[in-house]
This record gives sequence, structure tokens and C-alpha cells, in this order.
Amino acid sequence: MTESFYIQSKGYIGNSLIWWKKGSNGYTAKLDDALIVSRANAEDICRNRPGEDTMWPVSVIDAIASRQVDSQDLAKAKAGAA
Repeated sequence: MTESFYIQSKGYIGNSLIWWKKGSNGYTAKLDDALIVSRANAEDICRNRPGEDTMWPVSVIDAIASRQVDSQDLAKAKAGAA
């Protein structure tokens, strides 16, 4: 089985890591929205941006991930409930 990887970008949102977003459309702290790539693609990305990006196996990150609530989502939910 071929392992897949998330790409961590340098920096944080609060205490959450930042990941490349699906479609290479910016960055996200939400794993559900994070880009997943092959080892070869992850190595290419990290080689081209040394010190900026880190590749992590999906299995490792998913095993330690926890649920959280983004305050921006809470504000949107509250506005919709009004």
C-alpha cells in the first residue's frame, strides 16, 4: 500500500498547524480540507521550498489529530441561528 502525505506549512493558526489546502488553494488548519499527496509529490514540494514545508504521513497525523471548533465557524453558526 502506498502511503499518502499531508504538507505542513510553516506557521500556526492559534496552536493549530497549517496545512496545504486541497487544490493547492491556500492553507488550512482543518485536516478535512488539507491536500493529500503521494510521497513523490510531497518530496518535490518540500525540496522546492526548503525550510517552509514539511511532509507528514497521513497515518501519523490522523492518529494524533483531535477535534476542535474554529471560532470563525462558531460565529457563522450563531449568525445563521439568529
